[in-house]
This record gives sequence, C-alpha cells and structure tokens, in this order.
Amino acid sequence: MKRPSAAALGALLVLWGSVAAAAEDGPPPPQKSEAPRQPNDDEGGLKRARDMARRADPSGGVDCLNGREARRAIAEKRAVTLAQALRTARDAWPGEVIDYRLCTYDGRVAYELTLLADDGRVGRVRVSASDGALLGVR
Repeated sequence: MKRPSAAALGALLVLWGSVAAAAEDGPPPPQKSEAPRQPNDDEGGLKRARDMARRADPSGGVDCLNGREARRAIAEKRAVTLAQALRTARDAWPGEVIDYRLCTYDGRVAYELTLLADDGRVGRVRVSASDGALLGVR
C-alpha cells in the first residue's frame, strides 16, 4: 500500500479541523424570512381601534403626563392608581381597556380610558385622578 504524501496529509488535517470546528459550533442558524411579520387579526384590530379612538376625541387632553410624571403623582397621592381608575371605568362601560392616558381636562387631572366592548362599540370614560370619581362616559 502506498503512503499518502505530506501534502495530502496536511490537506486532510485542515479538512478535519474545519469539520471539527463546525461540529463544535453546532448547526448554522436558520435563515430568517425577509417578509415583515404580519400582525394577527387581534393585534391589528386593537391597533386600529386605538387609532380611531384617539382621532375621535377633538377635545383631547392637554398637558398629558408621561410615565415618570404619572408614577410620581400616584406616589405623592395626587392621583389614584390606574387600577382604581380601571375599576371605575369598567363599572361605567363594559369592555376591555385598549388605551389610557393621564391628562389635564378642563383644568382637572383625569384618566381617560378607551374601552372596546364585545360588540365592537368603543367607549371613552373619564375618571378624576384626584378621587377616582366618574367624570363622564361617551
């Protein structure tokens, strides 16, 4: 039997090293699809409902609080918690809360919660941030 040349042995070792390295790294990651992820009907429906609800309110809130300001107001007892406002809103309008904000309306700080009923109707409920009282339903 003929012995392999040094060049052939060297090539075999290089090949063996690349196979061993690939085995250590594991299989290559799966290819990602280039198509953008399409939201399912529920995600798209909630987004459309939120957008419609925001556009439907011509009065809008002025001086809306950002997250940090809202947390500070709740911690300093200047505003009721969101959970308390949610309870009041759900008592006034049946449905799932799809949007909320804490803003100044007519000189009063209030939560405005947008709810989506099972039958597709959208309701807006304003709850006083100072005491959790119901201010209005549309």
